[in-house]
Amino acid sequence: MRYERTDGRNAALGGEHFSIVIAADGRLKGFARIDGALVGGQLPTREETQAIAMDFLRDAAPDLLPVLKISWIEPHDEPLRVARNGRAEDLTLTGMKVKMRKYGRWSLDVGHGRGGPQGHGV
Repeated sequence: MRYERTDGRNAALGGEHFSIVIAADGRLKGFARIDGALVGGQLPTREETQAIAMDFLRDAAPDLLPVLKISWIEPHDEPLRVARNGRAEDLTLTGMKVKMRKYGRWSLDVGHGRGGPQGHGV
């Protein structure tokens, strides 16, 4: 499911959105929060990012905690197109990505951008 701003600003592909991916069995497989307000600023450390990801999963998908293993935690860039002063502008949203795997079969990516949680899953 993809949710875009109700005012239509920066909507459409490449723009701001919040998306979630849910498996047929109801488990969270991924989510993304792509928001222009998160561009810029300082990233959290790997340790802070891991703590944020685990807190998010405790709230959003506690059933996944016992079966996921962290593969890596690294910075990750996402392209973002926004309208500023009546002109389209291409930005880069950088976040810290936590790549997790369930027994090597699928992965859940949870990240923390500059200012709030974000992520992707497969």
